[in-house]
Amino acid sequence: MGENVGFLRKLYRKLLYSDLDKVYKSFFSAEQKPKNRMKFLDVGAGFGFEVIKRGREGYFSVGLEFLQERAVKTLGEFRKRNANGFVIVGDAQDLPFREGVFDLINCNHVIEHVPEDSRTLGELSRVLNKKGKLLLAVPNVKNLYTAFRSFLGLKNRFTDSTHLREYEENELRRLIETAGFKIEDLKRVGFNPPIGLKVELLLAHYMPIDKALNSFVRIFPKRAAEFRVKAGHR
Repeated sequence: MGENVGFLRKLYRKLLYSDLDKVYKSFFSAEQKPKNRMKFLDVGAGFGFEVIKRGREGYFSVGLEFLQERAVKTLGEFRKRNANGFVIVGDAQDLPFREGVFDLINCNHVIEHVPEDSRTLGELSRVLNKKGKLLLAVPNVKNLYTAFRSFLGLKNRFTDSTHLREYEENELRRLIETAGFKIEDLKRVGFNPPIGLKVELLLAHYMPIDKALNSFVRIFPKRAAEFRVKAGHR
């Protein structure tokens, strides 16, 4: 079993990196729009795709990434293309920015990984200006994969082994509102079959399964993979 897991991880990583160049090319080839004088922050920037996308849309675009490997990879892509962009290594629980500096913040699947999710949301509230917007995505604890593993009584039941928690809707709403935000929109998106996220992504690399999986959300909305939230200051 251990050898199979190791093989899947190696294959997943190989496919991920082989696809990165294609994705970077696609994002960097998007039309460069005029600067809009607005500041964008992507917390948990990963390989910088959202940083690049918003930069092409005209934002002064900054990414914060906890893993140095990913930040270095993204900065290398900026240098390779003589493009403007910033990705720094840092902790979402202690953002190295002054108050109210950003007009738009994206935080995609981050707070479930950090020890203090409420502190992270407090930091996002602090650095977002009064008219700014927060885009947040987190996993739904009732997704089919987690529900199935919970039924089996497995200790590591979440969709990702690095998740410290996943969220119920009411719990998420309270957490966001306690941090000083007002929720403007909350959607249930995606569908995780009980086969594991890496296996699902590997299958999606070879077969167009995304559309079929997303159709299940309309039938079983409580089993959606994630919540996506748009919020502003109260």
